[in-house]
Amino acid sequence: IGTPVVATHVGGVPSVLCCGEEGLLVPSGDPAILAAKIDWMFSHPEKADAFAENAKAAAIVRYNAESNAEAMMETYTRICAG
Repeated sequence: IGTPVVATHVGGVPSVLCCGEEGLLVPSGDPAILAAKIDWMFSHPEKADAFAENAKAAAIVRYNAESNAEAMMETYTRICAG
């Protein structure tokens, strides 16, 4: 949706957010670092806008329904042929 992101480095988050290009990742359990990075994001609106645009562009590619359906069909075709 084009919103700058500061997220914690847990679960699958690092696999969908490229730190330093699409947003910022911080260690979990450290509210001081989280607060500092949120403050940094508000203090650098031009960088925040760039993160948001980069993340949006990546999501459009990553979650494209047509290409994901094609990839899934290819996978199932290989499985059934195997």
